[in-house]
Amino acid sequence: MSSKSKQDQRRVTMQDIADVVGVTKATVSLALKNDPRISKAMRATVAAKAEEMQYRPSPLVNALMQEIRTQRISEDSGTTMAVLVAGAPNDKRLHLRTYNSVLEGIKKQAETQGFRIEIFFTQDEDTPMNRLQRILRYRGIRGLIYFDFFTKQTTDLPELEWDSLAVITFSRFHPELRVNRVLLDYQQNTSMALDHLRACGCRRIGLPLGHNLDAGLNYALSSAYLVWCHLHQDQKPIPFLPMLEAEKTKPAFIKWMKKHKPDGIITHQSGIISWLKEEGFRVPEDVAVALTNVDEFPEASGVDNRHEVVGGVAINVLGGQLLRNEIGQQEVPRLILVPGRWKDGETTGPALNSVQLSTSRIA
Repeated sequence: MSSKSKQDQRRVTMQDIADVVGVTKATVSLALKNDPRISKAMRATVAAKAEEMQYRPSPLVNALMQEIRTQRISEDSGTTMAVLVAGAPNDKRLHLRTYNSVLEGIKKQAETQGFRIEIFFTQDEDTPMNRLQRILRYRGIRGLIYFDFFTKQTTDLPELEWDSLAVITFSRFHPELRVNRVLLDYQQNTSMALDHLRACGCRRIGLPLGHNLDAGLNYALSSAYLVWCHLHQDQKPIPFLPMLEAEKTKPAFIKWMKKHKPDGIITHQSGIISWLKEEGFRVPEDVAVALTNVDEFPEASGVDNRHEVVGGVAINVLGGQLLRNEIGQQEVPRLILVPGRWKDGETTGPALNSVQLSTSRIA
């Protein structure tokens, strides 16, 4: 084999790119990591030249460098990940089991991978977003989990330099932010809850549905319900009840109950259980209730969303992005769905027959 052929087969290195562009190897390394300390023009130049020269990073070298960083965790700020919570540090929702379960999953999985976690808030007067950006840059924090579990579609996206970060988020909101997302599999979870109510003998199952919630989930709840009804011809769809502002919700719900007489309900509002009992409905004898999230009402039947698993998956995905130097917004963002599991409780009766799953699912 000629020396030229051997040269052609040699893996292109960052030093090769640096020699062609006329910069240092360190500049090439930072540019390929989309580091904001390198100008956008230079980052573009280096990226184009790397593509032209068919540069491919060595996965073995990346794994070795990750191991080195892990062992130097006390010295290297690059092993710190940021969790940016949408809200204020004194937000009452931070006491919810849902929040704390996700956070616990984040912390546990981060520790196993050699990362430290630091928490920030979008509405912290002591750390406005422009100051937070400087903190992240100064400390070399490049991985961020945007914890937006409790946000609404109308919530403004924090003003950060998203292109300088590897980002994971927990909602479908802000589609203009092209980042990877870890979500609960609401469609599969709803179908699972319907199957369990059916196994308990329910044949008129209703969905008192919050429109804003369903819209924010890309209509996963309503679509799962309608498809499920189509698969079970003896289950005729009951018209949805849009959950409006709090002071009008209970009367509308009771009116809906008396008109359509459902014998089973799937809801995200645990307060419905109290409303039913106040109006003389026996739960579960008259109507069975399945919650889409049993975290805040552990006595109820419904879906255990395994929020700790959700937090751990987020760390796994984000750690992989950092390992591959996938910094900035993604050309094709990934959507990772985490399935829940059923939890028996006091608000549904015993199963009269085995649960027949309408769709194949992983639990």
